[in-house]
Amino acid sequence: MQLRTSASAPDPAYCAGQLSLEALLLFLVFLSLLGIAFLSASRIGSAAQEKISFELAKSSFGDFSSKLFSACSMGNGNARTVEIQGAPATVTAQGKTITFSSGNFSDNRFGKKYFFNFVDGHIVFDG
Repeated sequence: MQLRTSASAPDPAYCAGQLSLEALLLFLVFLSLLGIAFLSASRIGSAAQEKISFELAKSSFGDFSSKLFSACSMGNGNARTVEIQGAPATVTAQGKTITFSSGNFSDNRFGKKYFFNFVDGHIVFDG
């Protein structure tokens, strides 16, 4: 009994198809990693933009509060101008409370010893 083995080379069309499939899988992995990197970078950029907006609003609040206390300490009829940086700000006054809101920042630390009214778009000090 004789066994015959033939060591024939694989079909070239089969090898080319396998190489194409492997190349496509590698390209898919590359695109997936690229997508993950892009998503991470956009989230980092968004977080940084929010932090910058918050810090600008906080700085504007500091300017606003110092100018407000300066005007109040000098008595009725005094006025100060404040430039708001970043997002537009909203100021509301009710009784002894003034609320400053800009972007994702809000604070109402005013009114500890003064009485305010909000009249015609202006904060009026009532001693």
